[in-house]
Amino acid sequence: MEIDTVCCLKEELLKHAIEPKATKKDGQHASYNSTGVFLAVSNNRGDIIVIDFVLRKFWSLGFIALGSTLIKFSPFQPSDLLVGGEGFLHIVDANNGTILAILEGHRGALVDASFSDNHLLITSTSNEAIIWRTEKYEKLRVLVLEEGTILKSVVFMPISNNVMTCYQNDAIQAWKSDTLEPINQIIPNVINRITVKTIAFTRNGRAMVIGGYSPQLLVFMIDIWKAVETLTLPENFRGVKQLEFLPQHFDAGANKILIALTTNRFVIFIDMEKEELITKLECADVSRISVCPLGKQIGCVTNSGDVRVFAVAQIFEKYNSKEALVHEPYKPGIVLRKPNYAKVKQKMRDVLDLNKLRGILKEFNAYPDLYRRTIWSFILGIPNNAKQYEAIVRNVYDCKFLDLESYYPIENKRDLKNLKRTLSDLVSWCPFFSEVTYLPTFVFPFTRFLQSEPIICFEVVMTIIVNFCQYWFEYHPLPPVNVLGMIENILMEHDSELVCHLHANAVTSKLYAWSLLKSAFSEIVCANDWLIIWDHIISNEPSFVLFAVAAYSLINRNYLLAHKGLDYFNEFYHNQNPLDFKRFIAKIYQLLANTTENNQPRQYLDYFIPRDTYPEFEGFPQSSLQYDETKQAVQKENKDMLRNEQEFMRTRCEEIDKLKDVQRESEEMMRLSELRELYANKMKLERKSVCEQRERLRKFRSRIAKEESELLSVAKMEMLEKTCKDKRRTLETLQSVKQNVSLVEEELLEHYKKLLKHKLQIERLMRGQGDTTGLTEEYRKLEDEILKARVTANSTEYLKQLNVATGLAAMDNLIGKVQSEIEKRSKSSSSDSTNTLQITKLSSESKELGEEIKNLMSLLSKIK
Repeated sequence: MEIDTVCCLKEELLKHAIEPKATKKDGQHASYNSTGVFLAVSNNRGDIIVIDFVLRKFWSLGFIALGSTLIKFSPFQPSDLLVGGEGFLHIVDANNGTILAILEGHRGALVDASFSDNHLLITSTSNEAIIWRTEKYEKLRVLVLEEGTILKSVVFMPISNNVMTCYQNDAIQAWKSDTLEPINQIIPNVINRITVKTIAFTRNGRAMVIGGYSPQLLVFMIDIWKAVETLTLPENFRGVKQLEFLPQHFDAGANKILIALTTNRFVIFIDMEKEELITKLECADVSRISVCPLGKQIGCVTNSGDVRVFAVAQIFEKYNSKEALVHEPYKPGIVLRKPNYAKVKQKMRDVLDLNKLRGILKEFNAYPDLYRRTIWSFILGIPNNAKQYEAIVRNVYDCKFLDLESYYPIENKRDLKNLKRTLSDLVSWCPFFSEVTYLPTFVFPFTRFLQSEPIICFEVVMTIIVNFCQYWFEYHPLPPVNVLGMIENILMEHDSELVCHLHANAVTSKLYAWSLLKSAFSEIVCANDWLIIWDHIISNEPSFVLFAVAAYSLINRNYLLAHKGLDYFNEFYHNQNPLDFKRFIAKIYQLLANTTENNQPRQYLDYFIPRDTYPEFEGFPQSSLQYDETKQAVQKENKDMLRNEQEFMRTRCEEIDKLKDVQRESEEMMRLSELRELYANKMKLERKSVCEQRERLRKFRSRIAKEESELLSVAKMEMLEKTCKDKRRTLETLQSVKQNVSLVEEELLEHYKKLLKHKLQIERLMRGQGDTTGLTEEYRKLEDEILKARVTANSTEYLKQLNVATGLAAMDNLIGKVQSEIEKRSKSSSSDSTNTLQITKLSSESKELGEEIKNLMSLLSKIK
């Protein structure tokens, strides 16, 4: 879908301005990128147009999101465009419209966005602010405010990259971006009477200028944190909506030219160094401005949606009408006395009248924002009857709007609370309004505008319902067919073709007229335009609102005739659409002046009559009132019946509970007796089972004892047999050993006998034929001992007691003696043949004796 935009790529684009065409314009926001090549413009349909001043062309990024509240280019990526709105925040590629990132976290509409030098981004709604890291667009920190605190603006301060916040009460606070630790603050009384709307910083971060709904501009030095001076604008400029410093080459960031968008929608240039008003743009009705970062161009978005681009150099060449500003040293704020409302009201009545106010409205198309509440109160003749209002508040009616949030959700808790309060007041004033389901939609924009003054809000809504909503409720709950018929007559008179086209598409006055009336135009216009249209409605006769409904369809006739289908018309009459608001207001006055008397609604409506007290509202069907009374009586009767039924049911339930308790107790007693009997039977069975088990155990034990005795006897017999066998084997072994020992002993004795015999022979040889009686006696004794040993029963023990070792030692001594004797005789004479024979014989005897000794030793080892 193409978007109408005031942009033609001609030489005038870079020279001075883009001339508007006679078509609908819908620009809302504009932003330059860091190079000054791209200018992005958004509209209220969610489309974005990008203008390239180098290639001299423009393109549409298509639909991004509906209802964007800000757009801003990133200073780090020239093509990254930040698009924010009601609960959404997107990073979009300005070349092709691709969504690069979706930043989630905000719940309300975005009001401000600011980038820092260290690649941080801060975005804010009215009640929170979030700091993002721009490399990956990650959430870094969240600044959450206490309930009831509202933010006006949150921005990064240049150079220091600290965060500055401005609250609804005009208090200004500076924070550290890394820890969110408060640094400095500016309390509201320092700002004097300036209602802060905008703040502009110099690029070097040393100064800022604060402006708002006041002709004074406050110059504040950041490095010393002190206000130094105030500048007063000329008389025809009563305040500023936006301030921007104009970047210039070689100014070292100490920007000298300040661009101001005033409250009466003019753009002026101020020389801060010389304190002079340089010039004013020839572009009226500007709603927003965007300054090129290079200081070469300035883009202006008008209230009608036009986008005009000016070359700054040619502005300064063409205009040179300087006007000095009033300079005053800064003075601390003065606490003013609260004015007497009655005196102020009387003075306003003496000085102002409705014709003068209409002249102001005709000249400026709207009342000043700063004085709108006062003007509305004056025009509507608000009585400010505090006593009667307190009586209404005390008489709280059973309002069905108490659960309003369930079917009319409002994110802002404060707005919801104010809306509930106003609806409750209206229902207390006239209980009929509790049946009007669309009343919250109608009342909500008024409560948003007059949220801080509940009495004024109630009286304004009450006065508007009484005077400007005549005959709206005659056929409730049906739409007011008589009022809708008046609107249809106006449309038929001025554009019968459009009416036929609407009827052909099944679009009735219930859609194109009643949907606008019951929402008080809040669904089709933005908040600022809503205030403007109601400026005109309350300043004119009550029929003006009906002409406004007809004018909305007539001003959009080309769109309506170009489309078909009921769905499109439903969307059109329930959403905001591109609207040239000046033409719309002018069309209303044109219809008011050019409609014939037959179709003039004023002939059916009463004139506006201000009242000092609250009137009784009777503009609804009396049958409805009777129905309400009957309904209330029936409801009361139903409540009584319900209460009696509840009481009866409660008593019945108590009785049933008692019966249940008695029955439960009896059942429990029966179950207990049954359990006792069951347990007694079980105990008998258990006892019988135990006795049987004991008997079986006794028998088992006796059987085990018998088997054990049998096994023991068998084992004992086996052990005895084994022992006998072992003893027998041992005895046999001992007997064989004894026989062997006896044999060995006999052999030993025989050898010993032989030894003694040899000894005897040796002794004989050694001593010649000497006396051998000793040896013969010894030999005889030996034979007697051997014989005794053989016949003695204990010969073994006796032989063991025999001192054989002594005999062996004697033998060793004998052999030694023989050897020594042989040596002596061999030395004495080698010629003696007799000695030689004896020596030879001794030698042989000694050898035999040695052999016998060896045999004897072997026998001894066996015996051992």
